[in-house]
Amino acid sequence: MTDSSSSTPASPISRPSDYLSMMLASSPIRPATGVRRPRPEDDDDNDDTITPPPSAAYSGNANENDIIAVQEYARRKKLKREHVPEIEMFMTAPLPPRLYEGMLFVNQLVTHQRLEEIITTQPGFEVSKDALVNIASLCFGAILSASARHYKGDALSKSKIMLSRPLGLPNNIEQNTASVKKVLAAINSQMTEARSAIKKDIIKSFKPTKNAKPSMSNATSHQMLSELATTIARHGEANFQITVELCARIALMRRVYLKDGSEKFWDSLEDEIDTIHGIASAPNRTTGEAPAQPEIAKNITKIFKTILEEDRKKHGAGDPQANNTIDLLPTAVGPFQGMIDNVLQGRAPEETAGTMAGVTGATAGVAGTTAGAGGDSNT
Repeated sequence: MTDSSSSTPASPISRPSDYLSMMLASSPIRPATGVRRPRPEDDDDNDDTITPPPSAAYSGNANENDIIAVQEYARRKKLKREHVPEIEMFMTAPLPPRLYEGMLFVNQLVTHQRLEEIITTQPGFEVSKDALVNIASLCFGAILSASARHYKGDALSKSKIMLSRPLGLPNNIEQNTASVKKVLAAINSQMTEARSAIKKDIIKSFKPTKNAKPSMSNATSHQMLSELATTIARHGEANFQITVELCARIALMRRVYLKDGSEKFWDSLEDEIDTIHGIASAPNRTTGEAPAQPEIAKNITKIFKTILEEDRKKHGAGDPQANNTIDLLPTAVGPFQGMIDNVLQGRAPEETAGTMAGVTGATAGVAGTTAGAGGDSNT
């Protein structure tokens, strides 16, 4: 063992990786606290002067068992093999207490500095594949929601970010403007794809011949509403729930497509929903009084119920029994869709959606709000 006046080995001092070893040294460090100096009997009783103890070197008297135990601990912690000899060097070297403490502090600063360097050199945020899958499910849910009234524009931007938090994106992402822009770009792209996929399913449901426009001339061969709902629902999340409300919305989509065609389909759909809401909330012709919200929801329910029944009669009527399966569908949506509906209705995502309204008579669902589904395309 070297004399306390000899130089301390350079490697254990200069390597930040020894921080853990330093903290695990078995020989305690005597605290550099003051002690009362001995006083002669004639000293004043009120004399509280404290004098520091004489400088003492760290004993460095770790025994062989201590060293072996710490080396084994280092092995279990997967310390690199080239650093293991430094453990014994440090544990047996005589170090003054202040030097020992200073080394610990320096290594702590070095560790912090290296962590900062790692964070600084990390690549910029990109929307992951898993997040894109989740965002796609979110977009389909927003378009197929019975609470949606608009399918274009950025009315849902803030809500979309809020909804996206549990879907594989970093925490506090809204505090990073560049990251938010990337997420919104991904959402708008997925919205465009979702609208395109749903519209293609609507067109295919008419089973038109090549280069022919969909028409009612072959209505009995059209895809039944229950089948079309199943086809469209496959785009949603794994547990997407097909409900009576969803079928009513899809029936409206098919009605609008036959009426106005493909070019302005989503604009026409928005206009049709606005018309329905306008009629449902119009003042009473006799009394002139505006209806209350429950009455408006009831009126909207009646309109959608009629649209649903008309679709069932007109399309795929060659097998009416199969279309009756709609009557057996639930009215309650799943948790994921409920979260989306809550945002579209102006509520917090975590609020309980409960049984959604729609064609069966509850008051929340098809009444909707002025929420949008993002993007500007009519695809």
